[in-house]
Parts: sequence; C-alpha cells; structure tokens
Amino acid sequence: MNTTVTFTELEHLINNLAGTNGAALRDYVELDPTSPVIKLRIKPEVAVEGLPPGYDVDQRLNEALQDLLLVNPQGDTAQIPEDGDDPTNLVLLPGDALDTPKSLDAIRVLVEGDSWCRLPEIPGIFLLPRLFPKAIGTQLQHRPGLEVKNIAHWGDTLGQIYQRKEYLTVIDSFQPQYFLLSAGGNDLQVNLRNIVHPYHPSRAVNDYLSPAGHNLLVWIRDTYAALIREVLARKPDVKILVYGYDYPKPTEESQYIGQHLTAKHIPEERMRGILSPMMDLLNQRIQEAAVQFPQVTFINCRGLTQDGHWFDDMHPNTAGYTRIVDAFVAGIR
Repeated sequence: MNTTVTFTELEHLINNLAGTNGAALRDYVELDPTSPVIKLRIKPEVAVEGLPPGYDVDQRLNEALQDLLLVNPQGDTAQIPEDGDDPTNLVLLPGDALDTPKSLDAIRVLVEGDSWCRLPEIPGIFLLPRLFPKAIGTQLQHRPGLEVKNIAHWGDTLGQIYQRKEYLTVIDSFQPQYFLLSAGGNDLQVNLRNIVHPYHPSRAVNDYLSPAGHNLLVWIRDTYAALIREVLARKPDVKILVYGYDYPKPTEESQYIGQHLTAKHIPEERMRGILSPMMDLLNQRIQEAAVQFPQVTFINCRGLTQDGHWFDDMHPNTAGYTRIVDAFVAGIR
C-alpha cells in the first residue's frame, strides 16, 4: 500500500524531532537494508510530493540530530540510557538541556567521523522501537568536564569527510581544544568485496588483502595526513586524537561485513582471523599519518572490546563503546 506525504510535511516532522522518539517518521523513513553502511532512506512505497532533486533524507536527519541527544526525561538526563531501556520512554532533547555539569573551564572537543562516533538515535522509526548503541561521540557528550560538538555522520567515508570539510567551519566557530577523528572504516567497508581475495585453504590469513586494498590503505594514510594539515593550519594549537577501531566480529550472514566475506567463500570460523591483519594494517597506516605531527596522538583501541561487547558485526554495543571512550578520555585528560 502506497503512502503519500508532502515534502513540507516531511520537513516539519524532521524539524520537530525534539521531545519525541521519532515515531512520527515511522511511516516514511527506514534503515536501508541494501546499504553496505548504516544509512536511512525514504521507504520505497512512500511518494513525497514536491521532493527536491537530490534530496538526501539520511543527510537531512543527520543534520537535524546533531544537537539532539536521546535521554530518559523522567530520570537524570546526564546518564546514558542503557541498551535494555524501553525506547518508548526515551525522547530527543537538545544537548544543552542535559543535566551534565558545565563549567567555564570545560574542555572543548570537536568530534568528526562515522558510525563509531554517532549512530541514528531515532528508535521510534522502527516498528518495534529499538536502540542503537551509544557511540563514542554520543558518550563523550554525556561526560562531565567536556563540552562536545559532535558532527560525525554514521555513514560517512573518509573521502566524504575530507571533501565536505565541515570540520573547518566548525573549528572556526567552536574553537575546540581537541579534535577527535574516526574515519577510514567505511572506505574499506564499501570496497570490501573488491579488495579481499577469494578463500583458498592454502592462503595465509595475512594475504587476503588485494593490491587494490593495499593501495586504499595508503590513500587512507595520505588523506589522514592531508586532513590533519588542514586542521592544524586552521587552528595550530588544537590537539588531535585518532585511532583505527577495534577488531570486528563478523558472522556468516551478518549485514555489514559477514555477507561480503561469505560472497568470497570465506568460512565463518576463518573470518576474524582474516580480518584481523587488515585491521592491523589500517591501524598502522593511520599511525603513520599521526606520527608526522607532534600535535596528534594515536590511541590504540584494538582488543578493548570482547565478544559480548558487540551490537552487530561492525559496531560495538554501548558497553563496548564505553571501553573505547575511556581510552579517549584518558587521552584528553
């Protein structure tokens, strides 16, 4: 059954997410099941009258959510909602409405990146409302002593971040003392089928990345370095924190990583062993970019999460992210 909504009505719902859990968008917006990264889309059965050419509801919702945090209005809004909390009891509120203690000497942190820093906190769009984990940037926004501006977009590649350069504009207005960057994982993810060799029992686990994959990692290193130079040219005294994620936990039919490895006929029991050397190389390339600049600190987050700390094959759960956030907070303090 087709549903019709005007573009004006859709924009009104997006502009008025504060005080709701996003349930009013449920008939129109969904998580894209075909995307290799987390992405929201207008449902295929929805006709939007007056929709401008090139309109991207995923980008639009990312912008609308930048200054909103999902909280329990009946409790301490400074506390991060638990994964088991009833999503119907949670609402989106402006970040400056939180009970997090603020002071004039709060450390200003600008967060730029991908889904490891922010996930779409709109539980009401699901038929059975559910919560995404509280990612790195979102948790930092709840930490006392920090004033955090989180411009991360859950589906962004490093290429998109570097091309858009939103961080430069926000550096001018926000004047951060720290700049946290999470990027490169989605660049690998969207290319995964093209950069991993097919399975062969005699192939060593550290020999599954193709030459194109190695070239991509070099590009990630060089783009990190170029982005860092831009940031330091804009604000030379800012301190920069980077990392290379943790080891993912793919399974045979998992949506984001596992399905692509399955397409390469890689058995489930070999997936982690094959991915780990690739993640080590990603960390190595990012660290190679970081060591070029004394203002940059590389934070090694590999091994911080355990099997029970994962939400899906590409993202930790809230408890897993908390372990990584603690490592970043130690780097800030």
